[in-house]
Amino acid sequence: SPPPPSPSPPPPLPSLSPPPPSPSPPPPSPSPPSPSQSPPSPSPPPPSLPPRIPPAPTSPPGSCFVFLQICNQNVLTNRWLRDSWGEANLRSGTQRTACEQIRRSSFAAWCGVQVGAVTMHFNPAPPAPTTPSGSCYVFVASCIQVAVSPNRWLRDSWGEANQRSGTDRTACEQTRRSSFAAWCGVQVGAVTMHFNPAPPAPTTPSGSCYVFVASCIQVAVSPNRWLRDSWGEANQRSGTDRTACEQTRR
Repeated sequence: SPPPPSPSPPPPLPSLSPPPPSPSPPPPSPSPPSPSQSPPSPSPPPPSLPPRIPPAPTSPPGSCFVFLQICNQNVLTNRWLRDSWGEANLRSGTQRTACEQIRRSSFAAWCGVQVGAVTMHFNPAPPAPTTPSGSCYVFVASCIQVAVSPNRWLRDSWGEANQRSGTDRTACEQTRRSSFAAWCGVQVGAVTMHFNPAPPAPTTPSGSCYVFVASCIQVAVSPNRWLRDSWGEANQRSGTDRTACEQTRR
């Protein structure tokens, strides 16, 4: 008899796809504020800072500047202004105290503000020359004369030759100061003088005459030093006659 038929293979299993992920739960809705809660108040604005003061001018020498944050007068604020009036009348360009204290108080009173709203800056004048002996120097903040350069020390050559400003302190510091102020068209406070005294005259030998000249066109005479009047002693008795020495030979 024929063999029995072989069994048929089992049907393939159906492919199974993985189950879809479960949906994530929706985010919770914010809870409404309770009636007792008030919305937060906005933050206050930051405090306003005072205006920043720019660097002060550093020239010219012998000057005073002011910076006004506010002022009730018709004057520019929040910028550096030169104190020309103070330099001409109160020496604020040559005296630090006059600039930084006296003029600061004056500006505060004039503007109707506190002293803290006024800033001053002082540019000192350069040191006065200390040579030669027997000389007089002038420093002016301004001058209407072209021959005078302001804000620098100038030797008073004319005063030395004509008004003894190089050998007489009063002539230099008072007489010539007033003359320069009038000539330059400024107040006396705008003029500063400096006097370099002559060295003491020799006291020996007895019966001698000496001369001190600030300038001389003769090469044989050295200015700004004591020189013995040998010719006058030998020919005009300047070593034994005071009048001959102090008047005639002069």
